[in-house]
Amino acid sequence: MLALAAAIGAAFAKWQQLALVAVALWLLSRLADGLDGPVASVQGTASDRGGLVDIVFDTIGYALMSIDRVDEDIGGIDPATLVVGLVIFVVSLALARLLLRRQPAQTQSPTTNSTIEGSTS
Repeated sequence: MLALAAAIGAAFAKWQQLALVAVALWLLSRLADGLDGPVASVQGTASDRGGLVDIVFDTIGYALMSIDRVDEDIGGIDPATLVVGLVIFVVSLALARLLLRRQPAQTQSPTTNSTIEGSTS
């Protein structure tokens, strides 16, 4: 969530023409994105769903950073830029789902740490 929040902040700062703030927030976003997977693995909370959410959030961040062209004549975002961003998002989501389906299900075997009670030597 930190990576997405920082990416949204970076896009907003870029829109406000605050270049240094935008770059700092974008770097924070990329750092947080790079760390979330390893942290989840260490904490034992990594999952395919988390990986998919990560990809979707990354795509949203990239799309927001690319939608900076404002057409003053129509008073909004250039429609072509919006369509390209939407296509990138949908294709990324479809590829992520396809990759998740192709992964074999991972089963974890329970570790046994049992001792035989009542046995005498």
